[in-house]
Amino acid sequence: MDMFEMLKILEEHGFEAYIIGGFVRDYLLNIKSYDIDITTAAKPQEVSNLFQLPSTSDYGCLSFHLEEYRVTITTFRKERDYKKRRPSKVDYITNLEEDLMRRDFTINAICMNSQGNIVDPLNGAYDIENKIIRTIGDTDTKLREDPLRILRAVRLATTCNFDLTNEITDFIRINHSLLNELSYERRKAELTKILHSENACRGLSLLKTLNLLDDLEIDFNENFIYTDDILGCWAQLQFSKNYPFSKKERIEIEEIREIIKKKTIDRMTMFKYGKNINAIAGKILGIPLNDIDKIYLSMPIHNRAELNISGIEIKRILTGETSKIEMVKKDLINNVLSGNLTNSVEHLKEYIIENWK
Repeated sequence: MDMFEMLKILEEHGFEAYIIGGFVRDYLLNIKSYDIDITTAAKPQEVSNLFQLPSTSDYGCLSFHLEEYRVTITTFRKERDYKKRRPSKVDYITNLEEDLMRRDFTINAICMNSQGNIVDPLNGAYDIENKIIRTIGDTDTKLREDPLRILRAVRLATTCNFDLTNEITDFIRINHSLLNELSYERRKAELTKILHSENACRGLSLLKTLNLLDDLEIDFNENFIYTDDILGCWAQLQFSKNYPFSKKERIEIEEIREIIKKKTIDRMTMFKYGKNINAIAGKILGIPLNDIDKIYLSMPIHNRAELNISGIEIKRILTGETSKIEMVKKDLINNVLSGNLTNSVEHLKEYIIENWK
């Protein structure tokens, strides 16, 4: 079953149904999308019965996977009384245009019917053609209802390379403090999409122009370099410790920063941080991957385990003096990597006896 078959099944049972949102927008922009949103007059329980889906729903939504696609089916609805970015009241309705009016931007309210034809009462396709991000209805009301829409507007302007309307721009510049209502998880999710775009530099510039950096608790240098590794992008930003990164991600971000600060990659850097982290930093520093590969292949050892002498053997040579073992190992590694010492048991032992006994 594909998405059009699902629409036809809904229609055969008397329910109006359309594909809507990002999938249709990206289709018109010739972008591949794996998220399919279907909007329908069928109520959640009716959808559940038709497609044998779990009956639980969130705000009239049922989600599931269809091959490589993530599908969400939502009942036409009217939302009222937003509190903390959520409507406190949801009424199921049967009118498509009324449902479209609750959505954020015109380019996200374009529909596609079961025949693959575009249905566009709010002229979102016109705004795509003219590269404009426009709110549906009153801009002030729409952005106050959910301040996350401020970041979504910037994200869409970035990823689609569109412009914001003057109404959106003016509202954000005056009301940027509304972003303080957003969780750091939400901020991070939208910022990650901005940074993951090849148009990231424009997105960051737009955030700065709209006075959003302080409210987002981020900053960046003008020499930001886009990289397809998201941690490489985040490493070039200064951001609040409240942003939710895992311990591993924070370590890798800091390692990338250290290499960038050093401005060069050599054997010691490769040994300390590993090939992957150096490759990410290399993209930012403009060092070709081939050069990084050459450094890696030229290294006599790539990790401590490859050093041809154990801590036990070092301890024996030092006649049990354990306090020096770690210092000796570091010294051996530095000399092997610099080419001053061969990584053989015989030469390593001789070096220790001559320099550490």
